[in-house]
Amino acid sequence: MPTLEARRFQPTDPRDNRLAQIVTALVLLWTFLALCFPMLDTDFWWHLRTGELIIQRGELPSVDWYTFRDSDRPWIDLHWGFQLLIAGLYHLGGSPLIVLAKAVILTATVGLAWSAAGRTMPVWLKALLWFPAIVA
Repeated sequence: MPTLEARRFQPTDPRDNRLAQIVTALVLLWTFLALCFPMLDTDFWWHLRTGELIIQRGELPSVDWYTFRDSDRPWIDLHWGFQLLIAGLYHLGGSPLIVLAKAVILTATVGLAWSAAGRTMPVWLKALLWFPAIVA
């Protein structure tokens, strides 16, 4: 006979499990579709250009390449990995590929966090908790 702890993780009704799967799929689909919009943040284009310059020059910036007044002051570019990634994606498929990659990566992140809540949290509560984050 299963212990109380083991029974707690087993769905009592197969329909409950099917409903949880449907709600999970809908939340992830909604997340993916909500993330499929063009890049509007102008900072994105700065990162893209910096990634292209890193590839062209073969070096990471040690000074701010865009500052004229303090062009010799040491500077650490913390985003160089992201900049190389989006420059590579942009050259492979342009902005649509970057939008698709963004949607896939963030949907996978939501899916991982969703599953981290385990089976003890009701699926309706998970969906309710994720609603504001997905809308934002």
